[in-house]
Amino acid sequence: MKKNYLANEIIFQEGDLSEVAYLIKKGKVEILQDYPENPITLAVLKKDEIFGEMSLLEDRPRSLTARAMSRTQLSTFNRAEFLELIQKDPERASNYLRMFFERLRAMNSWFREQAQAITQPVAAAPRK
Repeated sequence: MKKNYLANEIIFQEGDLSEVAYLIKKGKVEILQDYPENPITLAVLKKDEIFGEMSLLEDRPRSLTARAMSRTQLSTFNRAEFLELIQKDPERASNYLRMFFERLRAMNSWFREQAQAITQPVAAAPRK
């Protein structure tokens, strides 16, 4: 199913039911944390990227907010459609899985950097 969004339109918000993942056909999507109180941009996604993929694996509310940054066209797919894709077009499904794992690797790297920054000793200020 295809859906169209205008710039700054919310696609889903933290806490919403999580039933489908999205593939960007046109436009850009911003993934936000702490929206709307103190929004922090975690990612900007573009054409051919997928988001909301956790809905394909688990029945939990959305953990982040997605907002269109420009006029955006998305295709949606649910868990059953994804499982069918794995059976009928494993190469395409594999491309999606690679995207998911790359995002997980990037997140792990970010957490590692944050942990190192916290544990690094702070240099003493020079005495006068």
